Amino acid sequence: MKLLLSLRLHSRSPLRATLATSASLFTLSLQAQVAANPVKNDNETVVLSPFVVTSEGDTGYTAANSLMGGRINTALKDTPASVSVITRQFLDDIAATSPADVVEWTVNVAPNYVGATSSFSTYQYNIRNLGTSSATRNYVLWYGQSDDFNVDRYEFVRGPNGMIYGDSNIGGVPNNWTKRARFGKTGTVVRGSADTFGSLRATFDHNLVLNEKLAVRINAVHDEKAYWHDAPSKNFDGIALATTYRLTKKDEIRADGEFAYYTYPFFSNFYVDQGSYWNGTTSYNGVTAPTTHSAANPTGVVANPASFVYLPGAANGGLNQMGSYYRSSGTGLAINPDGRPELPNFPSLPSREFDLNPSNALSRLHQYFYNFAWTHRFSDHLTSEVAYARTAVSRYNGPSTAGNRYNEYRIDVNTVLPGGAPNPNYGKAYQDREVAKQYTGNDVTQLHGLINWSLNPSWVKQNFVGMVGTRLDRFDNEQVRLTRTNPPSTVSQLLNNAANIVLVRRYWDQAGLAIGENPVPEIAGTTLEYVPQTAQYQRKAVDFFQIASVSKFFKDRLSLMGGYRIDQVIDSQQQTTGIPVDARGLPQIGAVIVTPESPVVPRPVIGAKIHTNRKAASKNAGAVFWLKPWLGFVANYGESIASNTAGAAKLDGSIPGITRNEGIDIGLRSEFFSGRLSGSVSYYKNEQHGNLLGSANVTEINRLWDNIGRLDVPDVDYRDTQDRKGDGWEFEFVGNPTANWRMSLNFALPDSTILNIRPGLREYYNTNLPAWQAGANDLTNPQRAQIQTDINAIASTLNGLTPGTPVNDTYKYTANFYSTYSFRNGFLKNFEAGAGANFRGKNKIGAAFDDPYRFLYSPAYTLVSAHVSYRHKFSKKLTARFQINVKNLLDDDTLVLSSQDGNGYNTYRVGGFTTNPQVQVTDRFRQQDPRQFIFSTTFEF
Repeated sequence: MKLLLSLRLHSRSPLRATLATSASLFTLSLQAQVAANPVKNDNETVVLSPFVVTSEGDTGYTAANSLMGGRINTALKDTPASVSVITRQFLDDIAATSPADVVEWTVNVAPNYVGATSSFSTYQYNIRNLGTSSATRNYVLWYGQSDDFNVDRYEFVRGPNGMIYGDSNIGGVPNNWTKRARFGKTGTVVRGSADTFGSLRATFDHNLVLNEKLAVRINAVHDEKAYWHDAPSKNFDGIALATTYRLTKKDEIRADGEFAYYTYPFFSNFYVDQGSYWNGTTSYNGVTAPTTHSAANPTGVVANPASFVYLPGAANGGLNQMGSYYRSSGTGLAINPDGRPELPNFPSLPSREFDLNPSNALSRLHQYFYNFAWTHRFSDHLTSEVAYARTAVSRYNGPSTAGNRYNEYRIDVNTVLPGGAPNPNYGKAYQDREVAKQYTGNDVTQLHGLINWSLNPSWVKQNFVGMVGTRLDRFDNEQVRLTRTNPPSTVSQLLNNAANIVLVRRYWDQAGLAIGENPVPEIAGTTLEYVPQTAQYQRKAVDFFQIASVSKFFKDRLSLMGGYRIDQVIDSQQQTTGIPVDARGLPQIGAVIVTPESPVVPRPVIGAKIHTNRKAASKNAGAVFWLKPWLGFVANYGESIASNTAGAAKLDGSIPGITRNEGIDIGLRSEFFSGRLSGSVSYYKNEQHGNLLGSANVTEINRLWDNIGRLDVPDVDYRDTQDRKGDGWEFEFVGNPTANWRMSLNFALPDSTILNIRPGLREYYNTNLPAWQAGANDLTNPQRAQIQTDINAIASTLNGLTPGTPVNDTYKYTANFYSTYSFRNGFLKNFEAGAGANFRGKNKIGAAFDDPYRFLYSPAYTLVSAHVSYRHKFSKKLTARFQINVKNLLDDDTLVLSSQDGNGYNTYRVGGFTTNPQVQVTDRFRQQDPRQFIFSTTFEF
């Protein structure tokens, strides 16, 4: 007790409070153990739910069971589906705290990094290189952040399998199981950690067995995660409570819930050059217009677009129209940490850690979930369960974070401020960004019932499983933008006009400074208000019914599984983007426009409403046959669907349909050393039709219609589709070959191919190209050069999406290895040492602009990790583990080119002149985290 109370990791009060709370709860638990010593009744049958999996059967890196066998607890070795489990022991060895730490180590799965941070997540799962997948928690759809403090283990299910998780993407689904109250014994685990980036973390896990009927488990965390960037830390506080109550011999009730609060920063992985063309001398003095950039006079100075910019200290209270002023221009390429010496005057970053975003550019996230489940055993052969779950996630992104990260380098070329005063920031790098706020929310409720009927004659073990349920998925997204609301009454000065949208200018030497919640002060004669800009509302109800059969023959040598599922998806959406305004400039939210040409299907215009009601079926079947005790053959066929989510219609105005997936897995499995080491080698082939994509070339399309004078054509906002297939090989060996040695090894050779991509954009382009090209050929049209540029941009997009080419973000290979050895005797007794690496082959992220079959890749890289720990037993009840982990041991600094936050390769023309040839170079990238040491101490008692 004295040792626990004397533990000090940091002087900050939240961390001390967490540890003090841990000590208090420990004291209470000791009292509870004395007051209620559980007595085991050997005559009473314990109710064990066949619909739940816990980590109690896991040993080392080896997991025992899963629910992948028709939603009932089934041995992994007898489950036909491809599933990999990351156990509690592995999580502890690699010092994992979030799914981002875990996903790198499993088979054929890689995170999609979303910039550095986003409104929704810091990563997404890309399984089998076939696109992102939504995660589940306890097999309920989960949009929140997960943390190790309340995770028992992770499962990664690969390939379509609607019988298990219903609607999902083709690659599969990641699932994490939360910690459950256990009847085994009362125990406590307290852990504290710190790292060389400056992070601090404390967790508390206490399982209390009150008596033979009731067990309670409480988990808590306080985390201050520091980044290696010059950015604020990500703070996280969470608490979880789980209970298991054995009401009768035949009834068990489980209830658990979690509440968590996050704040996390917005920062950028890269910054974009818009200043390298400036010659360093051309400027604007407020009187004489400078010579703007041209091939004959390459000044690098261009006119500033009409914009309403807040410049502290300038005239008019700092709020000025900058349309009559000027700014620099550049290549638009990402600024590498080491610059681009081959390009003249190209800028460099002040440091690798540089972050321009305000220090209070934080996203705030609240989340909670709770579940209730009642298991009833009618007889030894018939068991049922009714479960209810709800998860809710709400996010608020303040004025400096609502999707508008500062990530640009541009030079202020004005020697004077509006009003004539000298400009003290002349020649400095800066960026202007909108002031906006964003509110998003996901709320999921699910109610389902399960029933399992088992038959066990001498020749077969048979289970029939039925499931029926309903899920309501609610999504809201609103964004408001700071706007001047007392503009002149002319049409050109309405609320959506750039001349009224407020921007805040931030110079590069202001990095690290904060901006307020209301960064623009009140200004006499000017009314500033947050005006709705985007609103999305979706209510998606999914009613589902499924049946499954699980059979075992020949003393468990043959396992057969099959299932059939029906999903009925009722989806209501309301999407408003670019809020329409009336003659006074006031917003009209939710406007609905149905054209005479399309009286039933709403056109893809502002304020469209969509309602769908679709039904789809999924079939699954698989078998595992153990030819020898150590060698088995496995085959699996699976289907699943993915229903459309909130968003725009297609370009032709039709409503996106349901995505359909199917796939097969065939391979061999093996077990050695009495099951302590297991392995698999399998081939998979998956295919997907109707997968939804976001829009592309929207800016060019809308500008084309404007520049050819077709103002009657509304601005487009659309979604498109793609069909694709993926096949490849997957190898995995995991286990504990000896009592001292545990290891995990996996390898994947994925291959994914586009079958048909963006058919809507392709048809739209072919239909409208004659009208656009006529505008480009019209010598009287002053915008003809821009028209041709936009036509070429759309054509370049389509040329880069040629059917038959690999899907972007397809690795040549992925491999992971980690091994730990425990010393039981000798000088190193009680020490453990482990090491491993993530190996990533070249990653296809694009194609040459002039040859869609000449593929471009991000380079291969390897990240090495290791740990060493020492375990010491202070007493019969108190054990401590002291551990040091190191990530990126070799400090690999490979720039990982990205196609997820822009283009990993891009084109530019020397000087920015259309008369010069296109040059294709590397562009957007993600930097590896540098070498990091993590120090942790764990007490178990």
